[in-house]
Amino acid sequence: MKIKKQYNTRMMELIFFAAIAAFVVYRLFATLGREEGFDIKKILESGFAAGKDQKTQENKNSNAQDANFEVISKIEAALSDNVRQELDKIKQKETFDVKTFIDTVKTVFEIVLNAFYKNGVEALKELLSSQLYSEFIHEIGKRRDSGLLHEVTLVGIKDVQILDVSVKDNIASIKVKIESDQIKVIKDKDQKIITGSVHQILRLSDIWTFQKDLTQKNYWELTETNSK
Repeated sequence: MKIKKQYNTRMMELIFFAAIAAFVVYRLFATLGREEGFDIKKILESGFAAGKDQKTQENKNSNAQDANFEVISKIEAALSDNVRQELDKIKQKETFDVKTFIDTVKTVFEIVLNAFYKNGVEALKELLSSQLYSEFIHEIGKRRDSGLLHEVTLVGIKDVQILDVSVKDNIASIKVKIESDQIKVIKDKDQKIITGSVHQILRLSDIWTFQKDLTQKNYWELTETNSK
């Protein structure tokens, strides 16, 4: 009887751990999935899409618009007069939502960071300008030639601020500051850490610039990246 009880207990434990394992596999699949768990096409369409038909925009749920209005107003109120004037020029050409843009920038930041350090930047052609794409490919090549492994873990994005906006000859440019917490290490070919620590979280600032031709039904492109 005791043996049977122990057997049942053991079986319950196996079932429990199997359930945990299945959950972990599911989460990994959901997180990693295609393009590091992100559907770039959907992200572009939801946050960086070209101006939509005004009537379609107005027909959206009015309650949702009212709920976001106060948040959007606070974000724009913190901007300089010059930045708000330039944003108005964009809004005259197409529908533009500051909050949606900032939220999308956060997602794009994570996508690009993961792709760059995991040598998967080829998948980001729709997000990067042709010039920046070429620069990324070049940097990845240099990193491979060095024989060193750069590993970056994004702990979290702390803040995104719009620093500057300009519209010239229908080309809109938005410069943002992205503050994030990251863990950075560099390993040699034997997987030995030679720079950084997995226990050290760094607060980093990145200045990214996005551009868009307001006369075209296209997406915003990341054209420049600078880190501090």
